[in-house]
Amino acid sequence: MKTIRGFTLIELLITLVLIGILAGLGLPALANLMRNNQITAQTSALAMSLAAARSEAIKRRENISVNARGGDWSTGWTITDSAGNQLRDHNIAAPVTIVETGGATSVTYQSDGLTTAAGFLNFNITHGDCTANPARVVRVSPTGSVSIINNGC
Repeated sequence: MKTIRGFTLIELLITLVLIGILAGLGLPALANLMRNNQITAQTSALAMSLAAARSEAIKRRENISVNARGGDWSTGWTITDSAGNQLRDHNIAAPVTIVETGGATSVTYQSDGLTTAAGFLNFNITHGDCTANPARVVRVSPTGSVSIINNGC
């Protein structure tokens, strides 16, 4: 009698079901990874832009500002010198949103590296799918230093 090699229909169906189950378990983890990467990227971009503005203010010995584009941090920001010349530009893609809790639409660094703000500036960074509100906070002290607070997500 001749033997036929290969898979039976039952074996093939069981394999496909197992692959489907494993894929179903992996997709939520992938979605979490993508969300965390989006939040981390925008948090780092804002913190680096603020640090760069402070560095430029000290280097040039003039005021340098980080301005929310159109008054909304969630659309991006620009870095400008005291003459209004744009030094850098950053765009933000949804679903990440950034809101300064005090309503400030700009951060100005003086030539000594200090900000013109009277107190701390807190930028809440959230994601449309994030349950922790906010996911990250970028905090700028009156001395100009920038720190990041991780609240999860």
